[in-house]
Amino acid sequence: MKDKEKKLISYILEGKAFDEGYSIYELNTALTEFEFILERAYLSLAGKQNMMSKDRKTLKIVSKKFEQGSFLSDWELILVGTQMTFSIFNQMSPSEIWDLTRNTFDFLKIIFSSKNENIPVNINIGDNNNKVTVETGNKYYEFNGPVYKCAKDSIHHYRNLTNLIEQGSIRKIETKSKEKSGFKLTTKDKDLFHVSKKIEEVPVDLNAEIYRFDKFKNAGKLRVYPEQIIPSGDYSFSVEGKQEIDKYIYSLTKKKVKIKVLAEYIDDPLDDKKISYLKITDVV
Repeated sequence: MKDKEKKLISYILEGKAFDEGYSIYELNTALTEFEFILERAYLSLAGKQNMMSKDRKTLKIVSKKFEQGSFLSDWELILVGTQMTFSIFNQMSPSEIWDLTRNTFDFLKIIFSSKNENIPVNINIGDNNNKVTVETGNKYYEFNGPVYKCAKDSIHHYRNLTNLIEQGSIRKIETKSKEKSGFKLTTKDKDLFHVSKKIEEVPVDLNAEIYRFDKFKNAGKLRVYPEQIIPSGDYSFSVEGKQEIDKYIYSLTKKKVKIKVLAEYIDDPLDDKKISYLKITDVV
C-alpha cells in the first residue's frame, strides 16, 4: 500500500435549508452524520468499535470543495499508510471503506423496505461476520464483508439523516463517487428506517422494584426480577390511565412490589423483537 490512498466522494444536499445561504444546524448535522457513517465502515473493517485519536490520524476525511445553491461538496477519504498498526490495514483501502458504506445502505434499504411492506425478512450471518444473506419473500440477496455489524452501528446515523428530511428542511441527500453511486435519500424515504411498535392487550403480573418515579410525568424506571414472563432487567415505564400516585411514591420504599404491566415491543429487523417500554396498569 502507498503511504496515502484516496477516494473522492461527492455529497449533495438539496432543500429549503440551503435556498438562501446555509442553515448551520441542518448543514452541521448532515455533515457530521455522513462522517460518522464513513467512520463506522472503517471501524467495521478494522474490527473495532470506537474511533481513537490514532484512527483519526489513519483515516482522514477532508472536504475539498463547496458549491452553493443546493449544497454540494467533494470529500476525500484518505488512508495514511504510515500510521497503520493493524494487520487488517494491509488489505483495507479507501475504496473498500466506500464499498462497505454503499453495500451497508443497500442492505438496510432492503430489509427495512421489506419490513415496512410486511414482507418476512430472514437474515443469516456467516462465520466471522464476513458474509450475510438476506431472504425477503421470494427474493435472495448476498453481501460480503461485515455488512451486518456496520448496519447495526450506523443505523442511528441514517435515522438522523432521514429526520432532517422528515422535518422538511432537506428534500434530498445523495452521495456518489466517479465510478459508483452511493446512497440517496429523498422525501419518499423519510420513514424508511422507522420501526413498528406494538402494545400487548393483556396485562401480565410481575415482581419488580420501582426505584425511580417522576410524579409530574407519571413515569419512571423499574427493575424486573429474574424467572418471570418478561426478561429480567431495567425498564422505563409510565402509569396507564388515572391512578393514585401516592402508591407509586410509597413503592419507592420497598425492594419488591407486584405490578400489572402492558409491554410495548419494537419490531426491528436488525434485532430480535424486544421490549422497549412498560405501561403499569396497577401496583400492589
